[in-house]
Amino acid sequence: MDKSEVGVRFAEALAATEMADDRDSKVEQLRKALSLRPDHPGNLAIEFAIGIELSQRNEPRPAEALAMFEHILVTYRHMDYYSTETIDDSESMQFMVPKAGILAACIARGPDQNPQKAQEYLWRAMEQMNETYQKRIEDWKNSKPREESPLELEVFSSPLDESKRESRKSFYEQRRIDAANGDVFGLLEMATVRAAVRQYGYSHGPHRPEVAIVVMREIIDRFPGTPMAKVAQGHIDKAMTMLNQELLDDLADKILYTPPPEPNTATQPATPTPSPGRDSKPKTQDSGLVSTIADSVRTHPYTWLASLVAVVIVAGIIFYARKRRR
Repeated sequence: MDKSEVGVRFAEALAATEMADDRDSKVEQLRKALSLRPDHPGNLAIEFAIGIELSQRNEPRPAEALAMFEHILVTYRHMDYYSTETIDDSESMQFMVPKAGILAACIARGPDQNPQKAQEYLWRAMEQMNETYQKRIEDWKNSKPREESPLELEVFSSPLDESKRESRKSFYEQRRIDAANGDVFGLLEMATVRAAVRQYGYSHGPHRPEVAIVVMREIIDRFPGTPMAKVAQGHIDKAMTMLNQELLDDLADKILYTPPPEPNTATQPATPTPSPGRDSKPKTQDSGLVSTIADSVRTHPYTWLASLVAVVIVAGIIFYARKRRR
C-alpha cells in the first residue's frame, strides 16, 4: 500500500473505534490501526489507549494491560515528547510514558502482589518526570522573546504592536521567575506527580504514619527540591498530625530510655547492672507501637539510616512539644 492508502485505512480504523459497541471491538480496531503504521511515534497514544481499555473498562484484563504498559516503557523514550509548554490536555503524549509506569505499578500491586516491581515502575516514572522538570527549568530560565529585525520594528510600530511586544516581554519575565521558584509544572502534570508519590507509598503497605514518614523521606532524599519532594513532604506533615500526643509520649518513653535505679547494696547482694541499651529496656515498655515499627522494618526494605532519620524527626517534635508545656 502507498502512503495515501495507508492513511485512509488508518483513519477508518480510528473512526471504527468510536463506533464500536464494546470494549473488545474497540481494542481490535486500535490494534488494527497500530499495525498500519509500525514504529510511528504517534503509536504511543494508541498503545496507551489500549492499556486503559484493558485495565479500566468492564471485565478488566490486567495481564494484557500490564503487557501493553510494559511495552510502552521499553519502546518509547519519554523525552522524545518533551515540550517547554505545560500540559493542558489529558490526551497529551508528554507524560504518557510515566503515566504508563504508574498504571503498571497499580496492576503490579493487584492480586499478584509484586510490590518490588511496582516500586521499580514508580521510581522510573518519577525519574522521567524529574528529567522533564530539570529540562523545563533550564529552558524557562533562558527564555526570551524572539529578536525582531530593524525592519520589523519599523513596519510593526503601531500602539497595538507595542502592546503585544510588552505582553510578550512580561510573559517571558514571568517564566524566568517561575523557573527560579521551581514552578514549571501545570495542574495536570502535578496530578501525575501526586499519583506517583501516593502509589509509591501504597506499594509499601498500609499508610501507617510511622511507615509513611520513612517512605516519603526516600523520595525527598532522591529528588530534593522537586515537585515529588514537595508532595512527599505533604504526606510526612499529614503523618505527623496522626501521631497524637499520647502516641508521641509513648514513643518518647522508648526513645528516651532511663535505666532503673541502682539496687540497695546494704540489703541486697551486689549484682552487675546492665548498661543502658536497646536490649536492656524493661519488658513492660515493649508495647504496640514498637512492635509495629519492628514489623515494618522486617517486612519492607527500608535502610537503617532512613529509619533513624524518622526517629530523630519524631524525637525532635516531642522535645519541642514538652518544652512548650513547661
